[in-house]
Amino acid sequence: MPTSFNKEASFAVYWTQEIEDEDEQTVEQQPEDLKTQEQQLNELVDIQIEEIAGVAKNVTSRCKDKMTELVVQ
Repeated sequence: MPTSFNKEASFAVYWTQEIEDEDEQTVEQQPEDLKTQEQQLNELVDIQIEEIAGVAKNVTSRCKDKMTELVVQ
């Protein structure tokens, strides 16, 4: 579908003239759009996993420090 927008970040939505049920509306995406979307989602997941790992390391470090304090007392 021709567009002046970024083709990798765009998708087309269309409705038929004879809409009987709103649930039958269709979003049409090209296969390359789906690949791009999948890549973006994978990148987002990777970033979130790195953030979670960083928090886990911080918590682990604090727990070890706290345990050391308790053992020394």
